Amino acid sequence: TTPLPVITNVGILQDVLIAILDRRLIKRGHATAIEVLVQWKNHSKKDATWELYQELKLKFPEVANL
Repeated sequence: TTPLPVITNVGILQDVLIAILDRRLIKRGHATAIEVLVQWKNHSKKDATWELYQELKLKFPEVANL
């Protein structure tokens, strides 16, 4: 059987991460941060979004293994 989609606590469908396509360093104030280009389920590669790696790890702990 196909699992049901995950719904957030505010009733929104939670995106499912498929792949990290790229990464880059950005400057945030006086610090450096890592952004990753994420491909989401049911979206094409051209619709991939840049996300902060640290925030993404909080939402998707499995990302640390990618």
